[in-house]
Amino acid sequence: MNLFVDSSMFSAAVDDGDERHADARRVLVRGDTLLPSDHVLGTDRTSFAVMLRLGIHRAASLDKDFAVFRFGPRRDRTFEIAR
Repeated sequence: MNLFVDSSMFSAAVDDGDERHADARRVLVRGDTLLPSDHVLGTDRTSFAVMLRLGIHRAASLDKDFAVFRFGPRRDRTFEIAR
């Protein structure tokens, strides 16, 4: 299954001192097709637009904005966050 990966997840995965290091590593090795963004310094809105355009509704991110973003005609859909 496709999984959009935010830069926060990669950062935690490579930083042994990050409190979310183990969780990030676990998410990244589960076997999903990882779809990172090359917009490392981009905004959340850029990531959301890319995901919606590509039909990707699953994300690996430590950024809380991914969990609160709503989309769809009635803004009642949310991204599934891999943790």
